[in-house]
This record gives sequence, structure tokens and C-alpha cells, in this order.
Amino acid sequence: MLYRLRRADGSADPASTLQWVDPQGKPQRAPFTWEVLSTWTSSETGAVYPARVRIQTTDPATNRPRSFTVEPLFAAQELPGELAKISYWEGACRVKDETGREVGSAYMELTGYAKALEL
Repeated sequence: MLYRLRRADGSADPASTLQWVDPQGKPQRAPFTWEVLSTWTSSETGAVYPARVRIQTTDPATNRPRSFTVEPLFAAQELPGELAKISYWEGACRVKDETGREVGSAYMELTGYAKALEL
């Protein structure tokens, strides 16, 4: 599980966390990096969202470095904010390991790319 809170300058907030979950359901925190590999631009809002990202971390069970690529099943998964006035991207993704083999699926939500959130 990964939670990345993005600061105004694009860096990760210290509250961001990656948790490995073992077969018994016990979570274990691990350091990670987030690298944007490509972006997608909404023709409706003009927002530029990360489309493919690489996540690098360490597997706590083996202490080996791991790299995963998260990519959307299709790029245009933006909700333009017609109801809540907040445009954001959310959708289904595939997860590939460092060899390019698909190893899982993910759900990703990206907010604050069309404009700053107003609280």
C-alpha cells in the first residue's frame, strides 16, 4: 500500500508512506521513491497528471531493492469536477516489476493537478 501526499513544490510530505503487508496481514513500513515516467494532459481541464510512475523500495522480507511501474489501464480517467468542483484523476492501473512482468493491479487517485485544492 502506498500513500504519497504531494507538497506544493511537488515533493513528498513526510506523512507519505509505503507499507508492505505480509501473508499474515501485518504491515511493515519501507522507504520509497516516486519517479514520474510519463504524463497525461487532460483536454478538458488542461491538468497534467503523472501517467506512469516508478516506485523504488526495499522488500523487508528479503532486504532486496525492488522497483515497480504503475501504469493506468487507459489514460483518460479524469473526473472533471462537475459535482464537487474538484477535478481529479482516479482509476485502475496495472503494476509491473523490474523485469516488466505484470505482478498486480492498483487503484490510484491524483488530486490537486488541475488547480490547488481550496479547503
